[in-house]
Amino acid sequence: WRVFLSVYFFSVLLAQMSDMPVLVALVASVIANTVTILLTFPLDTLKTRQQSALAVSPKPGAPPIKALFNGVLPVLLLTAPCCGLYFGIYESLQKRNMHQSLWYDIMSACVTQLVTGVFLVPTDMLKVGLQTGKYASPQDAINTFLKQATWQGCAEAMKRGLLLTYARDIPFSVLQMTLYAQLKRRLGENGWTGALCGSLAAASAAVVTNPIDVLRTQRMLSIDQRKLKRPLVNLFAGVGPRTAASALGGCIFFGTFEAVKPLVQLAASPVLGRWPAVASS
Repeated sequence: WRVFLSVYFFSVLLAQMSDMPVLVALVASVIANTVTILLTFPLDTLKTRQQSALAVSPKPGAPPIKALFNGVLPVLLLTAPCCGLYFGIYESLQKRNMHQSLWYDIMSACVTQLVTGVFLVPTDMLKVGLQTGKYASPQDAINTFLKQATWQGCAEAMKRGLLLTYARDIPFSVLQMTLYAQLKRRLGENGWTGALCGSLAAASAAVVTNPIDVLRTQRMLSIDQRKLKRPLVNLFAGVGPRTAASALGGCIFFGTFEAVKPLVQLAASPVLGRWPAVASS
């Protein structure tokens, strides 16, 4: 509930500063995020299993396709408000980029990732644990977290995931959002160009940041990298599924985001016109 409350207060605050109501960006990004996760989650699971260097097999009798979706429901519920917060902040900052500056694109991506990164670490730790079979179910994961819920344990978990999350996600966001913004300015703003620009930007960022993603996944699972064979080659474990998931996810997300934004704004215009707190200034 704290995440949802944070999203609301950020939307109210940023709506006073934005030409486009932040509520539109929030709703459009949540819709796009939901569609993207549902379609790319199996690829993300394959990537995580390759990076973890664990031979995880589905439970006997369980269909393989079902095992590839382990953890999808809690991830959907937990990432939706974070994604809405991310694009609410990003759209508000970009409205001030009057001169279409590259440095402003970079600054916008950094600021949004710094704010939302702290919310994503617990979600990703849960996702990675469910995808690799470390936790049998979301309930098992919650019980494990509660048993270790001391200040020292929480601090250690955040330390284990947060620094590498920022080391991966800030460069990823800078590369992805900067390329996306620059390509979109050249090709125009609509659903099809948004999908193409998003796909190219996400795939490029995925390849560059894959080594940090490998270290992050293994750190979250408490895997000692020194015991792994071929450590340098291992840094590119899962690069195929990750790049494919990012390219497909970028295409779906940004295409859906650009296509849904005007529809959400049209549907919300009667409400936004009567609600000053979220109306455009």
